[in-house]
Amino acid sequence: MLRSLLAVLGLLLSPGILRSQVSTGPRDARKTSRAEAELALDSYFAAMRSQDFSHVPFTHDAVFRGSLHTEPIHGDSAVREFFAAVAKGARSVQPQWRVIDGDRACAHYLYETTAGPVVPVVACFRFEAGRIAEERAFFDPRPFLTPPQQPAKDTSR
Repeated sequence: MLRSLLAVLGLLLSPGILRSQVSTGPRDARKTSRAEAELALDSYFAAMRSQDFSHVPFTHDAVFRGSLHTEPIHGDSAVREFFAAVAKGARSVQPQWRVIDGDRACAHYLYETTAGPVVPVVACFRFEAGRIAEERAFFDPRPFLTPPQQPAKDTSR
């Protein structure tokens, strides 16, 4: 009897629990058009090259989550400051492709570090009213954690 009651309660509560774990942004946020998403991504990648993120359309409460961070970075000022530092560490950033679906987008790019390694990145974006509200970047963090290898000295002479 108790198992049946728990099973019924589980079925009744699970849709609400699942919905509360999926961020959809404010309920009154205007939808982002494909053109707005394209413009926001173009602005983002131009800023990676120029190291100036002042014109990237982030929401006031933008959030960044990445492979090297245990805690997200919150707020447009903190996100802009973080990305300016990221851009300074890049010799080049080469967008490969992007997929846009409503208020979401995914982009693949190659981040060539100033130390030499090229790191493939897949970044997932969520937009609110044409602005970047969230980014989640997925990449192998090892090139950023391992010091560059120095060439071996020739000791044969």
